Amino acid sequence: MVVAGRLSGGARARAVKQLPASLDTFGWCTWDAFYSTVSARGLQAGLSALHRGGIRPGMLIIDDGWQCTDVDPPLRDPSKRAPPSLPDPSGSKEKDATAVEEFYEAELEMLRMGARDIPGGSSLGVTLEALSADEESLQSKYKPQPRRGQQDLPWRKAREKRRQSREKQRLDDTNLSLESGSYSSLVSASEDSAPSTSGALQETVELPSDQLPDGGNMPSSSPSSTAVFPDRDDVLDFRDESSLAPQDSRELALAQIMSNEELSVADRLRQADELAIKSSSGEAFALTESQDDPGFFMWLLQAVWNRFVGLFVGLFKAVILKFYQYVVDPAEPDSISIQLFARLATGPFKELLLEFFAASGDFTRRLTDVVANSKFSSPFAGPEDYFSGKPEALGSVVRSLRDAFDVRHIYVWHGLAAYWSGVSVYDSGVARLNARLFYAEPTQGLAEIEPSMAWNPSVVSGLGLVEDVSELYSDMHSYLERSGITGVKVDCQAGVGLAGSALSGGPIAAMDYHSALEDSVERHFPGNHCINCMCHSTENLYRMRDTAVARASDDFYPRDAASFHPHIGACAFNSVFLAGLVQPDWDMFHSRHPAAVLHATARALSGGAVYVSDYPGSHDFDLLRSLVLEDGTVLRSLLPGRPTRDCLFKDVLRDDQSLLKLWNINRHGGVVGVFHIQGELTRMRADDDGMRVTLEGGSSTVVTIAPLVTHNGASFAPLGLTNMLNPGGAIMAATYDSTPRQWQPQTNSKASTGNRSSSSNSSAQPDETAPLFCDADNKFCEDESPEKMTSLEACIETRGAGELVLYCSTRPLSCRVMSRDHAFAYDPLDGRLTIELPRGGPIERLITVVL
Repeated sequence: MVVAGRLSGGARARAVKQLPASLDTFGWCTWDAFYSTVSARGLQAGLSALHRGGIRPGMLIIDDGWQCTDVDPPLRDPSKRAPPSLPDPSGSKEKDATAVEEFYEAELEMLRMGARDIPGGSSLGVTLEALSADEESLQSKYKPQPRRGQQDLPWRKAREKRRQSREKQRLDDTNLSLESGSYSSLVSASEDSAPSTSGALQETVELPSDQLPDGGNMPSSSPSSTAVFPDRDDVLDFRDESSLAPQDSRELALAQIMSNEELSVADRLRQADELAIKSSSGEAFALTESQDDPGFFMWLLQAVWNRFVGLFVGLFKAVILKFYQYVVDPAEPDSISIQLFARLATGPFKELLLEFFAASGDFTRRLTDVVANSKFSSPFAGPEDYFSGKPEALGSVVRSLRDAFDVRHIYVWHGLAAYWSGVSVYDSGVARLNARLFYAEPTQGLAEIEPSMAWNPSVVSGLGLVEDVSELYSDMHSYLERSGITGVKVDCQAGVGLAGSALSGGPIAAMDYHSALEDSVERHFPGNHCINCMCHSTENLYRMRDTAVARASDDFYPRDAASFHPHIGACAFNSVFLAGLVQPDWDMFHSRHPAAVLHATARALSGGAVYVSDYPGSHDFDLLRSLVLEDGTVLRSLLPGRPTRDCLFKDVLRDDQSLLKLWNINRHGGVVGVFHIQGELTRMRADDDGMRVTLEGGSSTVVTIAPLVTHNGASFAPLGLTNMLNPGGAIMAATYDSTPRQWQPQTNSKASTGNRSSSSNSSAQPDETAPLFCDADNKFCEDESPEKMTSLEACIETRGAGELVLYCSTRPLSCRVMSRDHAFAYDPLDGRLTIELPRGGPIERLITVVL
């Protein structure tokens, strides 16, 4: 692999590349927690929830959802698909918007029902992941939330329950218990993020944020009604709230809340969140509108009709989803079903398919600006700020996170071509990049493996590719660097072959994109902070000149039970192929999950980064403490974890007899993880060199291997912290020295008989007195050889706290921790020496054991 990389594209070996420091810190990724609805306030909620449990992430990955993106202009006005509005005597646009909302909500409810049992790893499941995995689904599995009743129109109850559950979770997560001083930085950063220019910003506001299916990215302006937002300084000068627009009133109220010193910081933050939720609720009109208003009955009739039509349209689409799931998706590549669907998707059904992609996910969206969207306009900005029109303040958000949570490494996600379908050819924010649309075709080999690539969103909608990709990366990465971002996760790299089909071929396209990416990472993110993602084609791998980390498999799909075990197997065996060029990244996982322990153990031994994507407040802190030290670092092994030789050619997933064994080395010794990833109901056993391991389905165990040192017939070996999933990773170093054994001069048996005379003419002679040495039982021994006149002093450097276990064949003479005598327990039956290292002390300790 190393030679092939050097000859084929200039990729250097992993052994000579610089590994990013982020690998040694625990991380939190936002993807499964929020999907593309991630916001600045969500980042605070996630990090604070972990801090409250004593876990301090040193790495944050802001995944998809922070960029300014949109679909193409013909798809930007989804109201064209809604039923025509009935005449309203009041002419209220707000009423029309809330009535039209019923159509979208009903349609999406039916689509969610149809998509809920579609496997996340399938071609259709990937497209629908953000649609089928809503917050309610997450919480019902990991942390059920209480539901509150609400008197409302019957057909709105389900939505109202979901909304209230989300609000309650946000409020709970925002009720932070950190010190007030930490959050003073958030408040000041929020004020610093206000625009300094005197001109007012204008932004299109057509739909409430919860009408957008992905909840995520800043839309482009269009010539429709606008809302004007003055500068914050001007807002703070107002005192007549009745003259303010709703958005201005919210700014003033937020400033008043955050400046109220009579409230605690937690109360200020909670009240600010309540204000944001109330001001962003699109349902406020329905709950406050007077039923005496004649327009109310027209609105009610329109809402009922829209609801009915939305359910019908959504049901029709759900039926198509099921047809695709059970007929098209499992069909053979050359079958009639595949050929027919491919013709329909690129022919008469193309417009409908584009509308479906636009409504159900992000894959047809394109970059419209290189800066962050309004969900990052201040440290307190949330999803409701999506349409606010506020200028980005990513730098203030990042500074506030560093001040409050001491996050050392902050990465953001972007695609190899900027976003899933590239760069917009219509929007002024990226006009200087001169993007053009290219319609790609999957290669024959790719079409045989994955027939759905023939109607992939990027194939149907085209790819927006820029004229100079170096300029694209320079614009994006220089902005991110100025904002305090330290690294990037670069996804969508598998699409470079598609791009190449419309250009000069996949290898040429890969060379252009990766050459520009490697140069930009080196320039803007010192320390080689880059994670390559979805990049397993050799046209990508052989172009990774300096970047040293690459994802080892497809995504971790937390709701697809059939993928839990194959994910570990794929990471392990793919690492055999990848490890020559990069450090494989085993992707995020969930700490509170049916397969959490299995995946946590695999990450601990993988040699790569350890990070979760838990929803805020849904954590297993006991499990996390077995991975993460008090300072936020992890006990990372030194090499990429790979299968042992005896299971390289075994089917560890399906042969009903083989266990997966994953090996790695630590700084002092080795480690082997044993995983049962066959069936959940089978018990399996492995026998290796006299060691027997028996595992239930879906379980794992770790075997720590340490070098044994023998001195004067006594043996010693440091094993590690038993409370950690990689115990031996806690042993940083072990040095040994021989010192004079404990002794005291005693008269021998002959000279010691009778009373000694104190007179000067005592009969005792010098040759009648000799040193007698103490053995392990404090019994004196005579005539020891020079080799046996010394004791073994073992100095062990450790990291972490908990139960430190060492092997001693004999009871130690003494034990010291940081040069002080320390209590220990010794079991002579198995030679187990146990030393408790309390939490709250220094992370690094020096242990001295004398034998």
